[in-house]
Amino acid sequence: MNSDNTGCVSTTNTSCGQNCATCKTSGNSTTCTLCSPGFTLLNGNCIPCAVGCSICSSTSISSCAVCAPSNYYDQASASCLACSQNCSSCTGNICTACLDGYSLTSTYSCIATCNFPCTTCQSGNSG
Repeated sequence: MNSDNTGCVSTTNTSCGQNCATCKTSGNSTTCTLCSPGFTLLNGNCIPCAVGCSICSSTSISSCAVCAPSNYYDQASASCLACSQNCSSCTGNICTACLDGYSLTSTYSCIATCNFPCTTCQSGNSG
């Protein structure tokens, strides 16, 4: 999103069609050339990637090239799996960073550092 003096302006190209990020127009037809994250281009249509996948493999829609945030690639299942609760990034099942309002413990889990509804709080203050 871009902003100007009158508020926010969406940068999504709605004329390209659902889940399409960029497209080209030739005469009266519009063809999608790049899909939004989480979708892949197949026969001119944007098809959803597997759950937890941000970019599908260019060779197989069921294979993931890049996992979505808060997910990691699991070799055994050859798929993206969700990180542990309140974890923003992880390596395998080990949390490496927490969502805002949570802190990483020595056991690689995330605990609340601020009272709801705060997402951040002052250092040393959990309220």
